[in-house]
Amino acid sequence: MPAAQKLPPRPGWYADPADPDAGFRWWDGQGWTALCSPSDEAAWPTRPLPHQVPVPQPRRLRRLLPAAVTVVVILALVAMSIAGQRMGTPPAPGEVGPPTVINPAPRQYNPFNTSDTETIVVYEQIAFPVRFRDLNPLRGQDLPGVLLPAKAYRAPTSKPGTAAVLVGIMHDAVVAPTAEESARLALSAGVPALYAGNVTAGEISVAAYPQVRGAVIATTRPQNSVNRDTVTLIAVPFEAGAVTGYGVWLSVVSDNADPAAVVEVEASQRGIRRL
Repeated sequence: MPAAQKLPPRPGWYADPADPDAGFRWWDGQGWTALCSPSDEAAWPTRPLPHQVPVPQPRRLRRLLPAAVTVVVILALVAMSIAGQRMGTPPAPGEVGPPTVINPAPRQYNPFNTSDTETIVVYEQIAFPVRFRDLNPLRGQDLPGVLLPAKAYRAPTSKPGTAAVLVGIMHDAVVAPTAEESARLALSAGVPALYAGNVTAGEISVAAYPQVRGAVIATTRPQNSVNRDTVTLIAVPFEAGAVTGYGVWLSVVSDNADPAAVVEVEASQRGIRRL
């Protein structure tokens, strides 16, 4: 009896047990899935996938497959040649032949649409309202390895505390197999980036955000922040053709922030929606 196959320990792309020479299959940490790829550097899936037990092909069958495919192609060409002779000769020079069908190019989606000054639209699918009266940029709005190209707004405040919102697209470096894991990774990396490394994320809580389908909300109280801030991150998944990812709404609100500014941040959060 052959020895039991050792299963890969962590999620990732591994040689396909059904045919190692054909490519790679996604292992989600619990079992094999139906997702295959010719490269082990393909993007990780952003949602759970059904399991599928790979069925290895006999080596003899794998050797015979290329020859079988060649025979089928030759037979198809012969059939097409015979059919062409029966249908008549091609049009003579100057005559109009059948129209050529050209496949349309894949649709290109706009990652950011800010034509409406009160709304940021991510990949034409998710609307993030930022109806603040004062659009002062938030310091450190570009969070390397966390968000891509982010837009940030600070609500007007008469107090030293902060009430600000940052909108962007989650960087691939913090995208994990699930939305919950992705939000947790983004906050863990984003808090030190926001505070220039002087503050780290505290305990992070993650839950479903029922207001927007498929979204999650993660919150934390950064350790050692001067104004006792609360950082909230809402991740909304999108799928635009071959591009998948998360639109991100992130807020920083201090305990001593101006109440009027806090109201504007809360209104921005309530307005997040799918288009």
